[in-house]
Amino acid sequence: MGGKYPGKFPAKIRILSVINATILLAMGGIVAARAGIYLQDLSDLSTWAIWIVVVFVGLSALANLATPSKQERALWAPVSVVKVICALIVALA
Repeated sequence: MGGKYPGKFPAKIRILSVINATILLAMGGIVAARAGIYLQDLSDLSTWAIWIVVVFVGLSALANLATPSKQERALWAPVSVVKVICALIVALA
């Protein structure tokens, strides 16, 4: 969140965090299905849905590279770039 909210998040931001966590869990399921390690019944769906994951983590990486928060950029930018690379590897496999 760019370090904008020190301490406890406001209620609206906490709701957004729960939505974000749900999206991340869904993306994890898509990646696992595409990789063939879990939810194999979703293999057909994961063939195209993995590209949504790649775009989402790509945009997330750009956001983490552009954040004004030095701490967030130092920690999450490299993690986000690794996520993009991993998602691309799974998508292209």
